[in-house]
Amino acid sequence: MTSMKINRLLAILIFISSCNSSKKQSVETLEQKTAGLVSSLGSNASNPFLSKNHLGHPVLCWTEELSDGDGFVVKYTVFDPEKASFGDIVTVAPSRGTAAHPENMNKVAFKSDGTAVAIYSRKHPTEENRFAGSLLYTQSFDQGKTWTPEKFLHSDTSRNVGRGYFDMAILPDGEIGAVWLDGRYGKESSGSALFFAKTRDKEGFGEDKDIGESTCECCRTDLYVDLEGRLNIVYRDILNDSIRDIVHQYSVDNGATFSASRRISHDNWIINGCPHTGPSLASTSSGLHAVWFTAGGAPGVYFTSTEDQGRTFSLRHKISDSARHPQMASLPDGRLVLVWDEMQGVVAEPMHAGMHQGGAHGAPAGGSKIVLQIRKGTTVLGTLHLSSPGANASFPVLDTVEGKTLVAWSQETDGKSSIFYQWMD
Repeated sequence: MTSMKINRLLAILIFISSCNSSKKQSVETLEQKTAGLVSSLGSNASNPFLSKNHLGHPVLCWTEELSDGDGFVVKYTVFDPEKASFGDIVTVAPSRGTAAHPENMNKVAFKSDGTAVAIYSRKHPTEENRFAGSLLYTQSFDQGKTWTPEKFLHSDTSRNVGRGYFDMAILPDGEIGAVWLDGRYGKESSGSALFFAKTRDKEGFGEDKDIGESTCECCRTDLYVDLEGRLNIVYRDILNDSIRDIVHQYSVDNGATFSASRRISHDNWIINGCPHTGPSLASTSSGLHAVWFTAGGAPGVYFTSTEDQGRTFSLRHKISDSARHPQMASLPDGRLVLVWDEMQGVVAEPMHAGMHQGGAHGAPAGGSKIVLQIRKGTTVLGTLHLSSPGANASFPVLDTVEGKTLVAWSQETDGKSSIFYQWMD
């Protein structure tokens, strides 16, 4: 072999070794990166939720215990991607006395004109229904300095009705849409009904409408606008009296009308109770993607996609046996980022019957970790552990900005929860 060929071969080997070393170091840096703290330690802050404001900046909100013990209050802060830091914390004053629930998170979203809209729950148990409660909302037109008097999100304001497990999103027309589970039909209907409403200028939310019935009462819903501007909703439905599978429906006219619901997968999970773990959607150029937990068949978190707006879905693909509460977002290059929580060192048991609204949750109470995974469809590109070893971390949320990912979650310290986050390229 000539000296020129030998030198060329050595150069190639050095280049390959350098690439492998660089790739390994990148993974190690992500795994060992210390999570940032948003709320104060010991503040008993939980239930994070991520949205974007009118400038496209991530907005992280959460529910925090009041110092006087009079319930909780909603707070939020805006993340600056260029500075990689959060701004001042804003308190949604009218939400004082709200309830905290990890699947029924309080939320803040922004209209295209910069109006902040906060929706939150308030419990008022009655003799007829110990899970009775209302969903209220307030608006701010000055970046959270002042807030309008709170109003009911729903037209039916009966005191003994349970309502919750809502989601909200900015619509293509710049308004805010909201969906929630509503028990106003009582014993006349199995489960709850799915309702939708949207804002109208500065007047707040208009008249609500029933878009689905017989839903599972206690799993979060997901209202998601895809790359084509369609409104997509996924939620756990009650089928044939006892099957609790995930269904999908959509709107192409900003919520004026909705399609009929269709199952995203025929899991046939028969359970007389509420799993307390809902689905999540993301959209890429290849279609709409969904992740969810089910114990129909082999328990675990599964993945599916549709290329024809929900008329057909691909066969489900298992992501993890031990994952719970999955959330998903897409990157500009078509990759998907998923986060979930799972018990540390053991495989979590399936959900059991007998759960009901406001009762047991599917998430582990402690000893759980946050896992992030990058995928291209059903192909795994990398899996990372985000929370600190031994931490009690759960209910993660995420959002993507120009190819980077912001993840937030609840984590316990000395029995009190706080909000932690990681910002990753």
